[in-house]
Amino acid sequence: MLAITTFLAIFVLIVQKSYDSLMKATVEAKKSNLIIPIDPNLDLTILDLIEKRQEFLPTP
Repeated sequence: MLAITTFLAIFVLIVQKSYDSLMKATVEAKKSNLIIPIDPNLDLTILDLIEKRQEFLPTP
């Protein structure tokens, strides 16, 4: 009986630790700034700013 109780206790502990690790990884992924929805609308003001930039070419 002691062996069964010990086995169940260890099994529950392992499952609990695995579940906690899984949930912690999910919460950290939600906090990450890498997962941001991309705006599909083209911002034309940014394109105008890029076109107005001066290019500094090396002088010979």
